[in-house]
Amino acid sequence: MMEQDLMELLAAFRGGEAAPERLDALHERLDRDEAFQDDFVAEIRMLGMLKAVQSPEPRWLELSEEIGWGPRIDSPEFEDEERIMERVRSHAPTWRRLRAPVRMGIAAALAIGLVAYVLIVSRFRPTFDAGPSRPDIDGPPGLAMILKLDATRWASSRSSQLLEGTLVPASRLRLESGRAVLQFHSGVLLTFEGPADIELVSMTRTFCRQGRLRARVPAGAEGFVVGTEGAAVTDLGTEFAMNVMANGRSQVRVFEGAVEAAILDPTGTPRQVLHMDSSRDYELNPTAGRIIEASVRADAFLEAPDLDAPMLPLDPAYTEAIRRSRPTAYWRFEARRDDAIANEVSGGPPLRIREPVRLSRAVKGNGFAILPPRAPGRSISGDGVWTFLSGPGYAVEFWFLTEGADRGLLVGLYPSTPPGGEGPPTHTAPAFLVETTPFFPRPLTRPDAIRILRCHPLAPDLGTNLYSGSRYRPRQWYHVVAQQDGRVAELYVNGERENSCRLELATSDVPCHLTIGGRTADVPAGADGRDDDASSPPEGGSFVGQLDELAIYDRPLTAEEIREHFRLGNVAGVARPPLASP
Repeated sequence: MMEQDLMELLAAFRGGEAAPERLDALHERLDRDEAFQDDFVAEIRMLGMLKAVQSPEPRWLELSEEIGWGPRIDSPEFEDEERIMERVRSHAPTWRRLRAPVRMGIAAALAIGLVAYVLIVSRFRPTFDAGPSRPDIDGPPGLAMILKLDATRWASSRSSQLLEGTLVPASRLRLESGRAVLQFHSGVLLTFEGPADIELVSMTRTFCRQGRLRARVPAGAEGFVVGTEGAAVTDLGTEFAMNVMANGRSQVRVFEGAVEAAILDPTGTPRQVLHMDSSRDYELNPTAGRIIEASVRADAFLEAPDLDAPMLPLDPAYTEAIRRSRPTAYWRFEARRDDAIANEVSGGPPLRIREPVRLSRAVKGNGFAILPPRAPGRSISGDGVWTFLSGPGYAVEFWFLTEGADRGLLVGLYPSTPPGGEGPPTHTAPAFLVETTPFFPRPLTRPDAIRILRCHPLAPDLGTNLYSGSRYRPRQWYHVVAQQDGRVAELYVNGERENSCRLELATSDVPCHLTIGGRTADVPAGADGRDDDASSPPEGGSFVGQLDELAIYDRPLTAEEIREHFRLGNVAGVARPPLASP
């Protein structure tokens, strides 16, 4: 927790109001307290970093114009960065000058903060443009999620509060020992081991002062950059590792794909560039200004993290408990015959799967469906037509585990005939679907949540959204019941009712197609009432992960039934309750 004096000084530094006598006291402490000086410098450096990251080029000329040294940027006599820096060095105020009047003190602090940051960061200056500010509803306050921590000991008390599942914003992470695994919202997996000093700059850039790290960059997230003092490595769609030493040198190994490594000059411009693949290791030496081939021990680089998804061992009584609740359909994903998965309800229709969807080997009597990424055409769908019933309601129950944090269709029911029952299918909106939302969804969509979308089949432009009150976490099993009880929609996650709402329109009985894990051939992109564009996942909402124990009921389940089903499926404790509400 930041102390009050530092908070007040930073507020004044950023233009906040403060009484003159209070500022005098803060300047007095700043003059005599070296630790306080260090904390203040660290904070304004971070503010400068965020400002620089979010500013388009050129920054040197903007700095010159803002401080008032030299002609305007549009003047023909504008100065280059070296001449500007000479003037910065000759005019930079000392700490003792901070005893001057209030206005001069704040101006001096501003100059020190901006100049100090430019001097340090100019060797590796990110060019990411964050664009216009957006309301918080657009996304969670973080760049990446902590997936796994292994015997970690952090260098600061603030970092010690980090837990698995925590969202991490742009920040500096200093790890004394142990190992941490982060997943950026873009899908990039970053593992680092202490002692390490890592700075998350943006969604596409990380700065490393020291430590061993390993990055896996999935398709669609190419261009991820790891910068060091005087060097940078840019991913070209790959998995690579780096050992960054305190003397500024770094070793690089590519395990898959390729990277582009560069030695940077003091302005951050590449002066030597080398394309690297998995054929050999290299050393980057910014001091000598060269990249050379290196001979590095096989075990010198960080191993890939063990992130195998946990199994879902069910209590032997689980299946019988589901049957006692009398589902109209129940699929366990234990075995397949050709493309069919048998229905556990006698006489019920099977599910049809399309490659490369596959089933796991049953472990302790329990298998599950595996839906891989980047697999066009893969799907699971129900045979025949399902009637979306009014009357008492319905329930859809299943377990799922997602590999990432993207928009993914879990279960959907899409009308098979247009209003009136004549003509070809229109597919304008789902009658019902359950999906995961991404970390960066469209506006007015809750991020990283489990979502029910309930549309009125006879008026597809009218729909009701229902979101879980807590965030889901990748590589974690969750038990979900999405149901309608009369005119009330309910969402249960891990045995607890997360949310509910009243439906304004009555439900009509409409025949529907059942689709699981992604759109089927007869449910084209855009069938959920939204056009797929650049903000949507490449596969238009296909779920990537594992799914198991899908049951459909022609009535809502009771809260007691739902809690019992979750308890019997949680015998190994692998499906913990959802994270705290955002």
